[in-house]
Amino acid sequence: MRFLHRMQTRRLPIVISFIFMCASIVWAARETGAASFSIDLDKPYADVLAVVSDVAHESTVKGTFEYRGEDSLDRAEFMENSRLFPAWTAGGKVFYKVRNKALSPSHFLNSNDVGTVAVRYVVQERGPNSTRLFIDAVFVESARHHGHPSDGYVETCEFGEIGKRLKEHDQLLAEVATGQEFSPGTESSSHPVETEAVAKQPPAPVPAESVDAAKTSDLERDSCVLRSLSESRRIALSSRLCPMPTPASSRH
Repeated sequence: MRFLHRMQTRRLPIVISFIFMCASIVWAARETGAASFSIDLDKPYADVLAVVSDVAHESTVKGTFEYRGEDSLDRAEFMENSRLFPAWTAGGKVFYKVRNKALSPSHFLNSNDVGTVAVRYVVQERGPNSTRLFIDAVFVESARHHGHPSDGYVETCEFGEIGKRLKEHDQLLAEVATGQEFSPGTESSSHPVETEAVAKQPPAPVPAESVDAAKTSDLERDSCVLRSLSESRRIALSSRLCPMPTPASSRH
């Protein structure tokens, strides 16, 4: 028993040292502001930058909500800077979207208070057709100013919106190149409005001269048919009235 007690006593400082080491690593990662979502896109920097800017200026934060039945937070605002994140020093264009007075927003770890939800987007140019995107979301309580990181769902949903708009942008370029009309949410569209308009157009009126000519043609055809029938009946009637020739033997 004394041997086991000595072994447990010796192991205790090692366990405590390991816990402090892990805590220091987590603390360092949060202090450097490492993004929780990153992806490399085979898209030009300007295209990705424009789409991310549009999403950052939207008034909704996707992937989190206050009440059941909802799927996003509304009344969010675009910000050029936010103190809820450590300063970003890795280069690129940074956007922020902030929603104040959020009540226990979902998909933030241990969020049981009123506070602020903030999303940070970072767009970096990697090459002519290569762009890296970082997305990070956090919830900070108003009272204790304690931060709650996202479980990753907020970042995934925000990127889902960005990816959808990038796809629509590519479809638009393809439609313009082929001379077709682009319709968001569809794979392709070939002038549906014009087709419907043509289908609804009434038939063109027929000129009076054409109507008269058609009637005259019909009358002439009917007259020819009647003359033919009359001629056939006359021949048939005359054949009935003509006497049959008498055989030569009966005349003697």
